[in-house]
Amino acid sequence: MIYAWHEPAWAQLRAARAKQHHALLLNGPIGTGKRRFANTFAQAMLCGSATESGFACNECADCHWFNQ
Repeated sequence: MIYAWHEPAWAQLRAARAKQHHALLLNGPIGTGKRRFANTFAQAMLCGSATESGFACNECADCHWFNQ
């Protein structure tokens, strides 16, 4: 899950998914959901069956592993 204010950053990361760097730095004010965004992105990167919008499917073995 991401918040509405995360959508531009999500779209940018999704567009650059094929050429990701070895690390990302998420920066912003306290309480804006950076940790939730980071967890959502990490799960999406590990998911073997990501949705069209780039989110994790929450059904594949990789998603079950992530949720453990």
